[in-house]
Amino acid sequence: MNKPTTGPGPWQVVKSVAAIITPLTLITALMYYFGLIHAYWFFSTFGVDYTVFNLSPEDYIIRSADGLIFPFCVAALAILALTWLFQFIAPGIGERAIHWITLVVVPVFSVLGIGCVVLAGFAFLKPLDFVDTPAVGGLALVFGVLLLTGAIRAMRRLAERASTDRPRASASWVVAEWTAVIMLVSVGLFWAAGDWSARVGKERANQVEDQLDTWPSVVLYSEQSLNLHEPGVTESVCPGVESAFGYRYDGLALITQEGGQLLLLPRAWSSTNGTAIVLTKTDSVRLEFTPSTSPAPTTC
Repeated sequence: MNKPTTGPGPWQVVKSVAAIITPLTLITALMYYFGLIHAYWFFSTFGVDYTVFNLSPEDYIIRSADGLIFPFCVAALAILALTWLFQFIAPGIGERAIHWITLVVVPVFSVLGIGCVVLAGFAFLKPLDFVDTPAVGGLALVFGVLLLTGAIRAMRRLAERASTDRPRASASWVVAEWTAVIMLVSVGLFWAAGDWSARVGKERANQVEDQLDTWPSVVLYSEQSLNLHEPGVTESVCPGVESAFGYRYDGLALITQEGGQLLLLPRAWSSTNGTAIVLTKTDSVRLEFTPSTSPAPTTC
């Protein structure tokens, strides 16, 4: 039996790509993209366009951590579990057992791989059908490609055992194969993490709505009337010509300050009934905060 020759594999392809694209640059770009998706869905839940806040690249990168911590931890734990399992089982498996395992792997991995790829295709063509199951399409693509790759490699192993003079694939074909596999797996992971970031951004906005009554109260003072007449928001005129801020608004909660803009919600706001308020932070407005359990000051 011919011994397997050393040829280009996935790590050689990864090293070649890394020589062209700096890993740090790629990671930064991915985090920027995931943070942008997170911001889009967070602000759109309040009916606000995220571009209003003029977020910086650093803001997007910081936001991406909220959507990526969970999938990164799951991926790391899965890799650790597989590594430990392989180290525990592999030394006790003989050549004959490997042969029978290979015979089983080919049909099982082929069927499962094709099923996963088909599922990924449906998720791509009809994304609205998978709104409640984020990341399914991307993960289906990842597992489908990996399963089919495993089935193909198992078939090659069986063919090499059956025929000692079988010609091996050239190095260029192997490189092309592994490049395609790595690209598809990367796209699947990118797709899954993007869907997850969108889901997390929307869930964070829903948490704000559910916990709005526990947020600190904000009293907004303004030099000029802002004509805020939303449900639950009251406008008062501060007496006295010496008052620098002639108008006061109660019944608001500050959600976030981004890019010099203030996102305020009325206490009675809901996703089905209410309007979000975006104000530019200037010297003409002033904010005073009180705990939700304490009464707001009654005087200007």
